[in-house]
Amino acid sequence: MTEEAKLTKTEKLNTVKVTTSNAISKFGDVLFDYVNTVFLSSIPNGGFWLSFYQSSEVLISVFFNFGEVLSLTVVIESELFFIVI
Repeated sequence: MTEEAKLTKTEKLNTVKVTTSNAISKFGDVLFDYVNTVFLSSIPNGGFWLSFYQSSEVLISVFFNFGEVLSLTVVIESELFFIVI
């Protein structure tokens, strides 16, 4: 017979807080991008600035994802090193 893990009242509250925080953060990101897009497209040479904004956003995300891959690789290799020894 297996017993299901039940969350305490504090754990349930923390789960709700984290979920709500993530939803608010995502909404804020979408709103920020929308406002930037509208503003940049309304100024002279807005198409250039909008493309610059969007491409810089992509480059930054690629840079951070690459850094995350490198850090995970180092962590995994160091854990494997300690397991082998």
